[in-house]
Amino acid sequence: MSRYPNYYAVLQVSVDAQPQEIKRAWKHLLQKSRKHPDLGGSEDEALLINEAYTVLKDPMRRAAYDRIYLIHVAETQAEIAEEQDKPTQNRRRVKRIPYVNEVYIQKSNGDNAAAAQTQDISLYGLKLRTTQKIKSRETIEVSFAQDPGFVIQGTVQWHRMIPQRFGNPIYEAGLKFSGMHMERFVTFLERSGLSDSVAE
Repeated sequence: MSRYPNYYAVLQVSVDAQPQEIKRAWKHLLQKSRKHPDLGGSEDEALLINEAYTVLKDPMRRAAYDRIYLIHVAETQAEIAEEQDKPTQNRRRVKRIPYVNEVYIQKSNGDNAAAAQTQDISLYGLKLRTTQKIKSRETIEVSFAQDPGFVIQGTVQWHRMIPQRFGNPIYEAGLKFSGMHMERFVTFLERSGLSDSVAE
């Protein structure tokens, strides 16, 4: 486990929270949630809240923290969270298949379709990366460049932002499919040349 705490979790904000959201969260925790020692809170907890705010309110410190924490630690935590989100009875028998290919994602809010790249896929969902901003619990329709007839909807279960030194950040997300069936999934794998991957 990293020696760096998750400052976003400490302040209870998302990794793409704006400065004003971070400030509001900091004030809320210390005052309304009574985390300040003068209001009965723990001194150690208040110190951690102030530490998180000091880092995240400063753009340069936040960028440095993101490089250290998000890239090296949050990925592991996201994978753990994704695994825990699966039905218990399916955890052992669901196989995630490496599948690095181009897809197109369309949000339910009417945004234009955007290109993305899948990382892996299973009967229950997939992991992808895109430059389009993604939020948890969004519904996204995914169409596959390699197989235009295969379109599936999914809900974002987790996401993280990967800062880039130059250009826009990359968003990585785990989608949970809505209504995928084994027969449909197997047909897709066969058309993609991945039928040997079905059996574990």
